[in-house]
Amino acid sequence: MIGRITTGKDIKGLLEYLFKDDSEILQKTVLSDGVDRITWEFNMLSQCNPRIEKPIKHFVLSFAKSDEEKLDNEKLIEIADKYLEDMGYMKNQYVMVRHNDTERLHVHIAVNRIGLDVKCVADSFEKVRSRNILRQLEKQYDLEQTAEVGKGKEMLLLSSESFFENGSKNEKYILNNELTKQGKSNLAKTVFRTLKSEKSTNFEDFKNSLMKKNIGLEFKNSGKVICFEFKGINVNGGELYKKLSKYNIEQEFRANILSDLRNCLKESLNRNYKGRDDFFEAIEKMGILIRMNKSKNGYSFLYKGESFKASVVDRKITLSKINDTIEISNKENAKDYIFEVIKKFEKNRTLIDFNEFIKDNGIVFYNGNDKESKFLYNEIEVKESELRGVNMSKILSTHKLKGIITEAIEYSTSLDDFIDYLNEKSIKVEIGDEKLLYQFGGFEIDAGKESLTDFIESRFAQNLPEIQNDKIQNKSIPINTGSVDLGEKSDEEEEEIKRRNKGMEI
Repeated sequence: MIGRITTGKDIKGLLEYLFKDDSEILQKTVLSDGVDRITWEFNMLSQCNPRIEKPIKHFVLSFAKSDEEKLDNEKLIEIADKYLEDMGYMKNQYVMVRHNDTERLHVHIAVNRIGLDVKCVADSFEKVRSRNILRQLEKQYDLEQTAEVGKGKEMLLLSSESFFENGSKNEKYILNNELTKQGKSNLAKTVFRTLKSEKSTNFEDFKNSLMKKNIGLEFKNSGKVICFEFKGINVNGGELYKKLSKYNIEQEFRANILSDLRNCLKESLNRNYKGRDDFFEAIEKMGILIRMNKSKNGYSFLYKGESFKASVVDRKITLSKINDTIEISNKENAKDYIFEVIKKFEKNRTLIDFNEFIKDNGIVFYNGNDKESKFLYNEIEVKESELRGVNMSKILSTHKLKGIITEAIEYSTSLDDFIDYLNEKSIKVEIGDEKLLYQFGGFEIDAGKESLTDFIESRFAQNLPEIQNDKIQNKSIPINTGSVDLGEKSDEEEEEIKRRNKGMEI
């Protein structure tokens, strides 16, 4: 599919051309009919924005002959509407007309650049955007693809089925055992399309792709000249189309190899490596070799028989930048892993030591106390400030608080006992209607629904028989139990209390 775009100011002249004989109006967003009345509607809106000297756009969408059977009017409207929407004109006045006056099916669209909001649709880089949109529509609607053959130029390509009709030689393409001008043109289009679409990187692959279309490839003049053969007729590639000379085809192969190389390196640099040598070893397994230049100031990549200077592959890829990229990549991976482990620790409801927990996950933690804390993972140092949203003082204080509260709930027999115990541990308690707030280590922590007063009171009621039983057996509870006198603690009991408290220290 090819799209042509022109800009002008004479809507009447354009409409007179569109509404000629053998035309068919597919769709319009104006109320009027006829050239004069539609012209009046367009002009009324255009005059609302007099700064725009050329308010009319004329789009022409041309389709390959092989697509005509599957393109009824309904499908043409759907494709054209999608094209206008992506180009930004769906809220504008337009008239869509089908012409049947040429061999190739095409649709004309006259559009008012001034929208109903009186703003002018921007048309910067519209030809580039148009080509990209057309390529997407070709894929979306399974239409014959179009090749780009130069600066802003395109040509329709024919499928192998439509290229040279089946059966005997067709005079349209072959005459007196030679290809006609149109025959050469279609052969060139088919070969060029194969070259662009198959992304071949050598002549063997390219030859195999052409054979599927009944086109042969051979070399002449000691391999210096490439020829294409169809139905026994040989044509020099350079004469057929300048971009099909041996040199230009080799340059196309080289461009395809370079594209593959860039993609491989980009993918490789996103992985985790211990160092530059590890990276080089990994890309060598992908068939990429590195060769230092004689100057020792640069290097080249060897891939699929071609050599590319690093600056050609990507100016950002230098030895120092590879080192930096690997280091950054490794550090980002380390940061993500450490962050994940910390969040896992926060969600853990059991009372575990943070240092032991993080060590079990392969991370070493250095508590900076008054200074910034640090982590070490796979010999990569990560500072606390580099972990977004992580406040180790709050995390550790919260975890310690959980341990103390759990201990207090387990052994208290009343809310007063509970609060006294926490106060002894420098924890202030604020009792709300439906929650408890704890102030500890410079942080205020909402205990949430699990620490509602009624819930804790019920737990205290359950604890009372157990504590009384412990008293009878001369067992000691390591908290202030209010009016319950548990007597003096033995040395073993004191050691047990110290051991428990030490386990909760950070």
